[in-house]
Amino acid sequence: MKFITAEVHSKILNQALFDQISKVKFLDGQYEEIPLVSRYSSVEFLQRYFCDEEVSLYLASIAQRLLLDSEAYFRKIYSSMNEKRLFSCLTFVDFDDEVDDVGFCIPNLFFSTSSTVEYLASSLCEIKNSSKFGTIYAPILEKEEVKVYRTTTAQGGINTDRIYLVF
Repeated sequence: MKFITAEVHSKILNQALFDQISKVKFLDGQYEEIPLVSRYSSVEFLQRYFCDEEVSLYLASIAQRLLLDSEAYFRKIYSSMNEKRLFSCLTFVDFDDEVDDVGFCIPNLFFSTSSTVEYLASSLCEIKNSSKFGTIYAPILEKEEVKVYRTTTAQGGINTDRIYLVF
């Protein structure tokens, strides 16, 4: 049995993910959303150590650290761009459906420009501790600087629910 962090670095935080992040372009009117993993099988090993709710929280913690690293990387790459124009956060797409289907949720790294996501200003929401999302992510949500936004968009006739965690 490997140490958890060793498996995380081989199955989750791998070069393919770093390559995806390094190709992000910050263009007005566009966003890029990169899932922490593209296959559920990549995180099955975590279920040997944690219950499903803990897997969700563990993945969000990994994604949060990677988001901070990415922000530092992009500040260097886009040093000539006004830092306030760069926007990044974690997103959770169709959270309830994913948790109901597989037991946990894969967070996404969301990158855009501040002007592109102005629509979030009207989408600030209060996540109740009694909700499934609020219960699972309580350790993250307890921090005062975390803002939660929620949007629902129609894509191809299907409504997509997206929760944004902004640090």
